[in-house]
Amino acid sequence: METLYFGPSRLIRTAVKHMRQRRFGIIVNMSSGAALESNPSMGAYAAGKGALDSMSKALAKEVEAFNVRVLTVLLGTFNTGMGNATVLGENPPPADYKGSLSEKIMDMMSTGKFAPNGDKDKAMKAVYEVVVGEGVGKGHEAETALPLGQDLAARINVVQGYLAHALDVFGSVCNNVYLEKN
Repeated sequence: METLYFGPSRLIRTAVKHMRQRRFGIIVNMSSGAALESNPSMGAYAAGKGALDSMSKALAKEVEAFNVRVLTVLLGTFNTGMGNATVLGENPPPADYKGSLSEKIMDMMSTGKFAPNGDKDKAMKAVYEVVVGEGVGKGHEAETALPLGQDLAARINVVQGYLAHALDVFGSVCNNVYLEKN
């Protein structure tokens, strides 16, 4: 949480003061598809990214009047070397997780078997263009979310399906838990 949320939050809080005074600024937060829909064994990472995403959504509304823009870049998997930097904790997972998807993901991440399909250079070009309002960003300067990566598009579809299903199942109760007006 320190690296994924509290550190960026402190930096943003400091920078926003100056951006408000200048009446201009762009804050770019690098997030992850894990913030939308996490894989087993990645809950802490997803929580940190999700916290930053939620704060960014609120902040975008708060600073819009000062001509300060907040852009959250939601990344899928990219060839950044993240898999090679993954380190497991000292204590192995409980035996109950043997053979589970959690174990497989931890193994894939920690052994270098992680095979991303996104090109980091293309992604950063897209981020640059959206920030400066050129290329793919031209005419989209007011956007607050930039999804990048084929696997992220699939995750977004999963989340949309999850929420649509919840409304299908519980929509009637969702809309009937209101205060009765006299």
